[in-house]
Amino acid sequence: MIAILPLLLVMPVAADLQVLLNRAGEEAEMFHQNITLVIGQETLKQRAEKRATRFRPHVGQAAAAAINFQTRELTSEYAVVSFAESSGAFHEVRKVTHIDGRQIQPMREARMSLAMGMKSADDKVRRKLLLEFEKHGLIGTAVDFGLSLLLFRKQDLLNYTFVPVGTRQLGAETVEVVQFKQKTGEGQMTVYEGNRLIRQQLQGEMWLSQTGVPLRIELGSAIQEGGQRIVDIGVTDYAMSQYGFLLPVRVVHTRRADGLLVTENRFQYQRFQKFAADSELKFEVQDPPK
Repeated sequence: MIAILPLLLVMPVAADLQVLLNRAGEEAEMFHQNITLVIGQETLKQRAEKRATRFRPHVGQAAAAAINFQTRELTSEYAVVSFAESSGAFHEVRKVTHIDGRQIQPMREARMSLAMGMKSADDKVRRKLLLEFEKHGLIGTAVDFGLSLLLFRKQDLLNYTFVPVGTRQLGAETVEVVQFKQKTGEGQMTVYEGNRLIRQQLQGEMWLSQTGVPLRIELGSAIQEGGQRIVDIGVTDYAMSQYGFLLPVRVVHTRRADGLLVTENRFQYQRFQKFAADSELKFEVQDPPK
C-alpha cells in the first residue's frame, strides 16, 4: 500500500522513463478502445463499519473495539459503459447474481441483461446499472477502480508529475515503480456515501514491467471530514488478457478515519468474454477459461 504524500517533487522526466510512460500510454489506449466490449465476473468481499454514530474514540484499543463490522460477499456480472451525458465518460456497471452465497439471478440472465444495457444508447437505461450495489446494503462502496488505467492515456500524461522511485518485486517479476501526482482535473476515484460522490485530485504509484506495461496502479486521496482525516487507498492489478489488451484481475480499496480501518473492499475478476465486433448481441468466446 502507498502512503498519502503531502508533496511530490517536480523533476524532469528522464528519457528512459519517458519511454516507459509512452508504452504505458499505449496500453491505456488499447484498454480504452476495448474495455466496453467485454463482460466479466466480479466477486466483491466487503468488510465495513456498521456503526452510524458520530462519536469515535481517537486512540488506543477503545477505538478499535468500538467499531462494529459487517461482512458481505456479492458476485456480479461486470462491464464498463460510456455515458453520452458525461462527454463519453466510462463507468463500471453490474448485475448482481449472488449475495452471501445465495443466488438471486441466474448468471446467464444477468449477463444478457447487462449486455442489453451496454448496447442501449439510452443513458437512463445505463444509469440504472450504476445503482446496483446501492440496493444491497453495502457501505462506502468504491467503484471505478478497475478503470484506473484510463488515467494514463497518452494525451493525459501531461496531467501528472512523475518521479521514478526504483524497482520492487511484484510476484516473481521485477517492476519499475513511478510515483505520480495529478496536476489538474477530476480524480478517477469514486466512493459512494449515500447520495454523495467523493472525488479528489489523486496521487500514488504506477508499477510498470521492464517494457512499460502497467501491472499495478495505486491511487490515494485524503480529505478532512467531521474533524477526521479520511484516507482512501485503491490498488488495482492488471494482467494481459487472451485478447491482447490489459484487464483488471483484482482491486483492493481501504478507507481509514484517523488511521482506523472503517471499510475494506476486495474485488476479484475472471471469466471475461468479448463481444464480436458487430451490432449483434453475441460473444466471440462462449466458454472462456476460468
